[in-house]
Amino acid sequence: MLHQLLNAIEEAEGPILLCDLARQLDIETAIAADMIAFWVRKGRLQDDDAVLGDTLTCSTHQNGSGDHCGPGGCPFVVKTPQTFSVPLRSVTAPRAGSSDL
Repeated sequence: MLHQLLNAIEEAEGPILLCDLARQLDIETAIAADMIAFWVRKGRLQDDDAVLGDTLTCSTHQNGSGDHCGPGGCPFVVKTPQTFSVPLRSVTAPRAGSSDL
């Protein structure tokens, strides 16, 4: 089942919601989330929040700090959904004189 989940994510043509993925595999959402966490630990998936930073965004400032809004916080800050993706594999160029061309 772990490989079925990974294959479904890798073969998706774009983002896929966790609830849709769980429904597609006929498993509970919490189980799908645990399986994704397994693949993140193994390095086959990456947590985009860990790579890209905090998921708080502000429509008026790029850094999402909301410093301009004062002590009450920024009314334009929203929490975006947690996302995961397949990490890009490093591709090495063939060595000179290699017959792999």
